[in-house]
Amino acid sequence: TANPKGYSYKSVVWTEDEIDLYQISNFGSGFAISENGLIATNEHVIDGCKKIFVIYQSKQRQAKIINKSKDNDFAVIKVNESTPSFFFFKSDLPEIGENLISGGFPSPMELGFGIKITTGVVSSENFRFGEVFQHSTPSQPGNSGGPLINSNGQIVGLSTAVYGEQIGDLQPQN
Repeated sequence: TANPKGYSYKSVVWTEDEIDLYQISNFGSGFAISENGLIATNEHVIDGCKKIFVIYQSKQRQAKIINKSKDNDFAVIKVNESTPSFFFFKSDLPEIGENLISGGFPSPMELGFGIKITTGVVSSENFRFGEVFQHSTPSQPGNSGGPLINSNGQIVGLSTAVYGEQIGDLQPQN
């Protein structure tokens, strides 16, 4: 099968910045959107952080905030390293039933620091909260900022939150 546009077999080696694991207060996910170190994530993942680190192949690099929007819960950060592969965003809204792959780093202290991949579909076409949509890919704390990728290798969204409000007798997840 053909790889999505932006995919590269190029191997990069990062130098490592010092990180004090005891000072970590937040975990989240993110993904490269260029080959020169730009990474997308959620704004709430970096909100209030004094230092931001990106971990790639078990090496951490300090990142700086390039842009963030609390209203859209979106942020772009940058590391001074090459990022080998990156994704393109789908220009249209996701379609109900569209297959999704979610990648992220949920609960690393409990589940380990390796990436977790889950699958699901866009499960609602009701965009009640602006462009927030419901999907059925399992999500836990730490998935925030991770990509939701369609079968064409395009980003259709970011994992943002688990809907936990009870609706009648239902307690929806994902």
